[in-house]
This record gives sequence, C-alpha cells and structure tokens, in this order.
Amino acid sequence: MLASYSTSDLAESVLSVLSVYGSEDKVLNAEKYEANKANLPAEFVN
Repeated sequence: MLASYSTSDLAESVLSVLSVYGSEDKVLNAEKYEANKANLPAEFVN
C-alpha cells in the first residue's frame, strides 16, 4: 500500500502487506491511516 489505508478488514488475510507513506505527506489523512491500521494483518510492515 502506497500512501493509503485499507477500510476493509484484512487482519485474517494471508496477504503480505507493506505500508509506505511520507512523513511530510499533505494528502494522506493521518488520523484515518492510524485508525485503519487495525484492518491490516498483524505482520504488516510499516
């Protein structure tokens, strides 16, 4: 995932997830990103 977040529950998914975003990103809603981290598999890489 590049500068995005999943609104679907992928926590039980067998997918490998790499989440990449910039600390100075002015487009990504950081609050929604943090709130939706729970939708990602426990082993996701941030």
